[in-house]
Amino acid sequence: MSARSEAESLLVAASASHGLDLGPDELRAALSDGHGGVELAHWATSSLVADNLLTVDELSLYNALDKSGQVDRLAELHDLAQVQPLREDDVRAAVEDLGRSTHAMNKQAETLRHQRDALSRLVANRADTQARRRELEASRQRKFESERVRISSEMTEIAHGLEFRIEELKQDNGPESRSLRKALDVILQSDDALLTSLQKLGWELSEPDPEEAKSTDKLRETCLRLIKITVETIRTRLDTTYLSALATAQQSRDSGADPDETEALQAELESLYSEILPVAQMSVEQQHLEPALQSISARSGQSLRKTASSLTYMDQCFDYLLSRINALHAHTEVYNAHQSAVSRVVATAREEMAAEVPGPEAQTAFSAETPSPMKPPTRTKRQSRDMSHRRRSSSMQEVPALDSLMQTLALPIDAYGDGSAHSQITALSKILRERRMKDDSVARSAQEEFETITAERMEDAKRAVQLLRDSVLAETSFGEVNLVDPGIEASIDVLAQEVDKAKQKLDRFKDEKVGWGSLKRDEFVERWASQLLLCLLKMEY
Repeated sequence: MSARSEAESLLVAASASHGLDLGPDELRAALSDGHGGVELAHWATSSLVADNLLTVDELSLYNALDKSGQVDRLAELHDLAQVQPLREDDVRAAVEDLGRSTHAMNKQAETLRHQRDALSRLVANRADTQARRRELEASRQRKFESERVRISSEMTEIAHGLEFRIEELKQDNGPESRSLRKALDVILQSDDALLTSLQKLGWELSEPDPEEAKSTDKLRETCLRLIKITVETIRTRLDTTYLSALATAQQSRDSGADPDETEALQAELESLYSEILPVAQMSVEQQHLEPALQSISARSGQSLRKTASSLTYMDQCFDYLLSRINALHAHTEVYNAHQSAVSRVVATAREEMAAEVPGPEAQTAFSAETPSPMKPPTRTKRQSRDMSHRRRSSSMQEVPALDSLMQTLALPIDAYGDGSAHSQITALSKILRERRMKDDSVARSAQEEFETITAERMEDAKRAVQLLRDSVLAETSFGEVNLVDPGIEASIDVLAQEVDKAKQKLDRFKDEKVGWGSLKRDEFVERWASQLLLCLLKMEY
């Protein structure tokens, strides 16, 4: 659908709904006008929507309020940003919520009515239940006697078995038992052997290598001798050369030599004597001592690597020993805990076996003293203490049905008076009435709280949506409006195409049609501008 046809349909609908005397031809001519037709079409597609236009009734109501001066007063009383419009959907949703709440309350009332009827039937059928209960108790008593005899024989057999088992546990866990000590001796002996070998290895690593020290000392001593011999040899050669030169000079009697040159040569010769020792020492160290020391260092490096590997092995051995010690400590603690548990179990078993089992006579006397279900028993502290310390064989005594009901309802046993039927019915009716009132109060409070919270959240959500919508309408440009049903949208598009085809046929005769006069156009613009101004004022308020 084109923008012009959409604007035309919106203008026709707005003029028809607001009682404006504008025909389709006039609106189509205004939209086709080259001066303001495009702006009018854009304004119609972006502003003439249901949320921006007032109905005839709304317009008349607004005019009445404006004439009476109530518009400004109402605008000052309420924050228009927080006033939410009342929609038919909201009213329908509220009615549906109220219907659901009423249905839930009716359902809860029906449930309570069923509970009341059930309790009434329970009270009415109590006499029959008591008679059947007496018969059931008699049959249970006979069955109990037979079960008691069977359980007594089984307990005797179990007691003999426990005696033998206790003796075995005492022998296994007694102080004369040396199984743990033997196991620990075997483990600790292997650990002691490992520690002894590690101690020997440590002693070997801590002592220096005598061969290496001896070789180094011998090498240094040999180098000192070589230096000494070299120095003496050089000095001897110099002395020999000097003496030979003196002898040759005396034989030749050559007096032509320069005395200064002779003295300089003598001084240089004497200085050579002092430099012979360091030069010879340096030569011997470079040629013999340093290579020999490097060879010894290489051998010592291999020894250091061996020492490092030995230390690594010792560290791993210590880690292994520590892990074994930790495991041994954990197993020892478990063993001690096992011994303690066995001791406690043995003591408990002996106490249970030493306790006396009530015979048939005591059980019969106890059954004869059992109060009637019609009258609740008066429980004293001594009876409660005796019941708490009673053995498992006597815990099969049945609790009266009324006592069980009172315990289930979390009520004290003495809440139903002196035990007569009338007082019991009265007490139960009172308790039922109080529970119903409490249930109604709790349900009412929960419903009110739920409705209050729901209403507050719905109001907040509606206010947020309204503010968001107002901000979008105020700050952003209107987008294209699309229908919810895509089928209707497609039908409208097809219809728009047909309308465009018809317009194309009509445009052929456009030059032949007579346009509006300026007077008629001015009247339409004036009327349209007045309606637009009125709508804008309504939107601002």
